[in-house]
Amino acid sequence: MYGFNRSEGENPAWPGLVDVFAFTLVFVLLLGITHQPDEKIKELEEENKMLQLEISKLQNNLVEINEMIRGRGLRELKELFEIARKNFPDDYNLNINEDSIEISITTSPAIFFNTAEYKLHTSDHQRLGRLAPILLDLINGKPFYILINGTADPRPLHQKIPPQNNIELSALRSATVADILEKTAPGLGRYLRVTGLGVRGEKAPPGVDPEQYYQQFRTVSLVIKVDPEKLRTQFLLPY
Repeated sequence: MYGFNRSEGENPAWPGLVDVFAFTLVFVLLLGITHQPDEKIKELEEENKMLQLEISKLQNNLVEINEMIRGRGLRELKELFEIARKNFPDDYNLNINEDSIEISITTSPAIFFNTAEYKLHTSDHQRLGRLAPILLDLINGKPFYILINGTADPRPLHQKIPPQNNIELSALRSATVADILEKTAPGLGRYLRVTGLGVRGEKAPPGVDPEQYYQQFRTVSLVIKVDPEKLRTQFLLPY
């Protein structure tokens, strides 16, 4: 235990005074915080009321949007589905899901990527090229967008060059499809949304050819969804 050295000329009461001063300063600050002037309190109360009104407004808008999508949006999606079925190429399949309010687009045979690659075979490139103008005519000016989901198989991918992992790989596959669609049908790009889903599926079961099994996870899917902002704007619904 250290003793006090009087030869250094220090006041033994000094540490205690520092503590008292620090405590007093904190106490004053707390008083300043907890005892706001009446004007400040009123100002904070008004701000709180405004925030509560904004929250209530946003909640009402959300309910309105959900009702709008499930009502008018679903009706328009069904109409779009009927038109699409008459105009899509035979090697494309359409399926409408009323619960998720979307139309899925698949190909038969499916479009596949080679392992760890995001470039498409020429024939698949051409198939997407034939689809692009049909998609543009179908949704141009309408409250819809096309979600492009990329996938990768469950085998680990670690590289120093892009794609460095399965997340990047799946996103690049989606971007490849989006690029083909936009270049073939300029203007379609504003209706495209790209996302990488990363790893899909499980490891190949024993006794199954891994390459054939994993092929199903090296593809992309196209989904037509309702765009709530465009739907709101189209029918002039207020915010």
